[in-house]
Amino acid sequence: TGILTCMLIAAVDRILNQTWSPVYILSLVSFSVLGGIYFSNRNYICENSTFMLEIFAVCILFFLAYVEPSARRDNPVVAFLVALVIIPPLIADRPWRLLLVILSAGMMALFFCVYVEFPEIRKMDLLRIISVTFLSSVLTCYIDHTRLEILLKQAASQTSAAHDPLTGVLNRGGGTSLIEECLQEQMSGTFLIIDIDDFKHVNDTYGHQRGDEVLQEVASILKHSFKSTDIVMRMGGDEFIVYAVGLADERVAGYRLEKLVEEAARVPAGRSGPEHISISIGGVVNDGTYPTYESLYRTADRHLYDTKSKGKNGFRLHSVSFREDTI
Repeated sequence: TGILTCMLIAAVDRILNQTWSPVYILSLVSFSVLGGIYFSNRNYICENSTFMLEIFAVCILFFLAYVEPSARRDNPVVAFLVALVIIPPLIADRPWRLLLVILSAGMMALFFCVYVEFPEIRKMDLLRIISVTFLSSVLTCYIDHTRLEILLKQAASQTSAAHDPLTGVLNRGGGTSLIEECLQEQMSGTFLIIDIDDFKHVNDTYGHQRGDEVLQEVASILKHSFKSTDIVMRMGGDEFIVYAVGLADERVAGYRLEKLVEEAARVPAGRSGPEHISISIGGVVNDGTYPTYESLYRTADRHLYDTKSKGKNGFRLHSVSFREDTI
């Protein structure tokens, strides 16, 4: 809308200071047509704002590149050069596309300078256009680089806020919110609570540093045992939670948990020696009927307690719909 307004102002300026000509009539017709297109396709333009902004930028640069040499043949090109520097950095897009906008606008201006302007000012304007095109490219790349750094810092900050610094998996807040999103969309899956047996013994016997290493090793096993789309998080202490999205087959889930228990049993409690850790798991297969994170957690925690009361180092998996579970 702002670019269209600039085109209208430029057209009115030419009309007030020059006689009527096809150039001025064309500018008003262009404004009217583009304005009609905008108001009749507002939803599409809002959804594709960057692409449409590029089109409008090319339009106004084309307009200035054509009008200035033809309407002011005795004056150097000024408005086009200013627009060429200002407009591209306003567009947040891939660098190669912005470079294409800049180079195409520069080529248009060069063409009109060669075929329209007087020879005595042509050389001066050609040098200006070439130098300003280079300046515009450098400025655009610098601004895009700055934007990219800001986005990367924001992404890193959000990632670190949602992840556990010790193990690298999601923390309680980050994991819980993702599981709740899955439940809102009624996505089936297997919810697991995984607890390291006698973890206090590891800390007391081998030291807290070794305890941290054990947590990291268990987290690594969990990440490699489930898909990248599954949710793996550390609740705190030695407790982990996994939501295997789409895993709604109790037999398949049980087979995977057997392998998980076996792999965890290979982790030594100390850096060396015969003693190894073990894990206990309580799980529930969600067929999409469990409405909340708390309902899944309560059921899985109940089965985790059963696993521990029956000797630890194993799992118990529950596969009943939420309605049957509450009866």
